Amino acid sequence: MNQRASDLDGAAVQAEPGPGYAGRTRYTQLEYEAVLANASIGIAFTRDRKFFLCNPKFAEMLGWGRDELIGLGDEAVGELQSATADQFLLTELLMQETVDRLITRRLRLPAYPKWRKQHAALRQAQREPVHWGISPGSVLVTLLPRLEQDDPVLVVGSGLQAETCLLAAYDTAVTFVDEDLGTVDQIEARMAGESLSGRFLAYVASLGEWLPSFPVGNQLVVIDAGTLASLSYLRRHALLEHTRAVTAPGGVHVLLPGNSGGVPEAYLSHYGDWVRESFPAERRGKAGRPVGMVLSRPPMEEPQAD
Repeated sequence: MNQRASDLDGAAVQAEPGPGYAGRTRYTQLEYEAVLANASIGIAFTRDRKFFLCNPKFAEMLGWGRDELIGLGDEAVGELQSATADQFLLTELLMQETVDRLITRRLRLPAYPKWRKQHAALRQAQREPVHWGISPGSVLVTLLPRLEQDDPVLVVGSGLQAETCLLAAYDTAVTFVDEDLGTVDQIEARMAGESLSGRFLAYVASLGEWLPSFPVGNQLVVIDAGTLASLSYLRRHALLEHTRAVTAPGGVHVLLPGNSGGVPEAYLSHYGDWVRESFPAERRGKAGRPVGMVLSRPPMEEPQAD
């Protein structure tokens, strides 16, 4: 029996063990497995740091089953691959953070708390009419407390760039329309420089002939009387009719002289049953006239019950 076991041991050394025991006969493989199963010592074989064969004694010594031992290698490889993927993701995140930090440093961008403080101070200054060169006597200044955040506002005419910026500073959703492309470019650049471009849209249109799809339900429409004066009667009538139609019930039209010194009162006849608002003396110019004209659209009448 000892001689037979010795021969088997020699065979195990000469032949490369493997899952299929390549090169062996079926009879020799059965004998080999019998020796391993009955051995009084723990025996295990590894390849590439993975168990591929062990006897019951070896499994008993470690307190694990044979299948658990053989699966250790696969589990280790899986954890290693997972750790590698996690490390790659962590490296990518750190790289992105470093890039952001380099950009911030090279552009000399302020930290968020400092930027927020500066932004709040800037927005407060932008809400002062004098910041835009607007007279405190303008009727538009009187109407600012009526506006709420995100209220749709329409501004028409090249002479109202400053008024457009003031309205955007009050967090309204401003739409600006004019015929001149250069004017639109100027106001877009100014809005961007004042960090107000997110509250603003601008269009170039042939006033009275073609108009973009304005937002309906505007709470406020501001019109440059000088721009109205430059239009023919038919174009002026079409423009005012369209702007009245996109005004919410109870909404307000403000006609201002603009840079060209137009006369708002000249267009009062276009407003039919709209109500003209009056203002105290401190809202009037040197000649006693209001610095602008305000007209309110009648509120929508509720249907009467039978």
